[in-house]
Amino acid sequence: MKINKIIGYIALAAFLQACNLSKDYDMPNYQDLEVIRENTSSDSSSFADVKWDELYQDTQLNALIQEALDSNLDINVALANIKSAEAMLLQQKGAQLPNASLNVTATQSKLANTISPATGFAQQQYSAYLSASWEIDIWGKFRAAKRSALADLFANQNFLNAVKTRIIANVSGSYYQLMAYDAQLALSQATVEKRAAYVATLKDLKQASLVTEADVQQAEANLAAAKLIIPQIKQAIRSTENALSVLLMRTPGKIERGVLTEQALSYDFNQGVSALLLGNRPDVMQAEWQLRSAFEQVHVARTQFYPSVTLTGRGGFVSNDPAALFDPTSFFANLAGGLVQPIFNKRLNRANLERQKAAQDIALYNYKYAFLNAGREVSDALFNFEMATEKIAHAQKQTEALQTAVSMNEELLTYGKVNYTVVLTSEQQYLNAQLSAIDVQLEKYLSLIEVYRSLGGGWK
Repeated sequence: MKINKIIGYIALAAFLQACNLSKDYDMPNYQDLEVIRENTSSDSSSFADVKWDELYQDTQLNALIQEALDSNLDINVALANIKSAEAMLLQQKGAQLPNASLNVTATQSKLANTISPATGFAQQQYSAYLSASWEIDIWGKFRAAKRSALADLFANQNFLNAVKTRIIANVSGSYYQLMAYDAQLALSQATVEKRAAYVATLKDLKQASLVTEADVQQAEANLAAAKLIIPQIKQAIRSTENALSVLLMRTPGKIERGVLTEQALSYDFNQGVSALLLGNRPDVMQAEWQLRSAFEQVHVARTQFYPSVTLTGRGGFVSNDPAALFDPTSFFANLAGGLVQPIFNKRLNRANLERQKAAQDIALYNYKYAFLNAGREVSDALFNFEMATEKIAHAQKQTEALQTAVSMNEELLTYGKVNYTVVLTSEQQYLNAQLSAIDVQLEKYLSLIEVYRSLGGGWK
């Protein structure tokens, strides 16, 4: 009776100590993090929740995105990390279960000054038994390790989602960049043809002494300036196609694509993002799960200071005669319990706890950085989209004005009111304005793509 009371007191003390040792994880409060510059009460959740194949209307682009998602190496690495995390979770779950093994042994031994006439050995023993051990998870060590492994699995899954959002943005951005280059190349080639015709006309006019050699040379220089743009654009196209091919895991080659003027991105968002919405970004969620994993590892480290209780047992058969090994009289069994309390281990437990606490601090800093960086990216993308929309209106006015100026100068040239240098100068300005207008249109598309990525769109 007294022994039962002692065991009960020990169990009660262990339970109370375990309650004190365990701590609940507190999720970060998104509302306390003011990370959006000039934030408003509206949000862009509807835009972030749009699926990528609904956002992009170009079937060729959608096919390229799907190809990249199916074959990109970064995604394969992320999937391998998920498999590794799943295996670790399975291992931590198994750590909570008893360890059992089957043992079959045959021992023949000879002691000094003894010998068996029949076998030459003084002693023979044969055994077949099951052995098992189980460490009771009093302090929650195994449960915390399992929660840590589960958090790591979720972190890796969110890393995969973050990779997807980045790949979708990179593929679509490169695709729109290529279409912008195509538009600029077509414009430059048309300009070269027009200026080549001007040079031929001026040469004829010079023969008639209506223009000077200086006018011809100025026209030649203007033609060369337009021709110089073409190889620069072709070089940029080749480089972009090769980079996109790598994303697609292809041999570098031509990328089939549409026309920039026929593109339409479906978007519906208000300029204002709540901090809670940023919590849906996969990289932010990844950082949060890594923080949760580090928190659980601190708990695991604390349990190393407390005693471990292990139950062990064995049961089976043992005999000196192999023929009588499984005789009922050869059966044996034992059960034992043990308690191990760390006393001195060269400060390993203390150092491990400090290391895990430092890792938890690092995870917290990484989480806060991920959140702040998310706010910066969204703020930049929203403002860039706003400025690109504003610049498009200005670029359109500039292009229209320069087009009118070119027409008027050409007409004035026929009446001898201006020289050809004025016409060539206005034409060069008009070409530059047209090229700039394409860049501004591209900037709007790219900023919209970045808004979608920075809000965490594309992975759901």
